[in-house]
Amino acid sequence: MMRIWVLAVMASLICSTAALARAPVPSDTITVRIRTIHNLCLGLCPDFSVSIATDGSVTRRAFEPGEEQVIETERYTIGISELAGFRRRLAKIRPIGDRQFGRPCDAYQRVNRYGALISGGIRHGVSHYDIEWRGGAASSRLRACYEDGRVRQALFAALAVARINPIGGRRLRAGQTASVTEW
Repeated sequence: MMRIWVLAVMASLICSTAALARAPVPSDTITVRIRTIHNLCLGLCPDFSVSIATDGSVTRRAFEPGEEQVIETERYTIGISELAGFRRRLAKIRPIGDRQFGRPCDAYQRVNRYGALISGGIRHGVSHYDIEWRGGAASSRLRACYEDGRVRQALFAALAVARINPIGGRRLRAGQTASVTEW
């Protein structure tokens, strides 16, 4: 009787291990682009993208502010738990298809303390987020502006858990942090 019980437990473990091995693995690459639409940046405005593949490989591209010209490329890898946390946080805001969240960035206007009209890109030098999920069964894209708090918070939380600096997309070293309130 004991032998049958041991065999049953072993068979159960083998079946559960096989089921885990067949668990679906995300097959899409997530690309986040954070860019600025200001007239005067002096090289300080973020304009970069990070593409994170299913194996945790990250490609960061820095752009000439307001242009599509890549001025710097960097590659690094994030860990499995960082990748899972990044995906989980962005899954909360992933749309079906292509969606603009809130108004287009250039629709935002305000008057600064000197009386000048500022269009687009209102706070902290960040004006536009573009997040794409490509390569999986269903591709999708989300565009939003800094003023859309739900997207900003989910995006910055995803970047933080993956230890990616939201100012320039660089990898944060162990013990180094970037707080949303710093920008």
